[in-house]
Amino acid sequence: MNDVVLTAHEVAKLLKVSRRHVDRLKREEGLPHIHLGKRVVFPREQVLEWLNRRVSRTSEKTQEATHG
Repeated sequence: MNDVVLTAHEVAKLLKVSRRHVDRLKREEGLPHIHLGKRVVFPREQVLEWLNRRVSRTSEKTQEATHG
């Protein structure tokens, strides 16, 4: 999976979620995507950066809850 862009199915597999959940993340949570005509693709590096930011935020909230 070293492609520059991923399909929704590939993103679902990467994140271990359903295809419908990928659509929800795109629509409601700002999952990076690009419209190419009728196709929607996901820039791999941007998806990984988006995921890392979310993991970092979750980790920070968890630390605050346990130490604050």
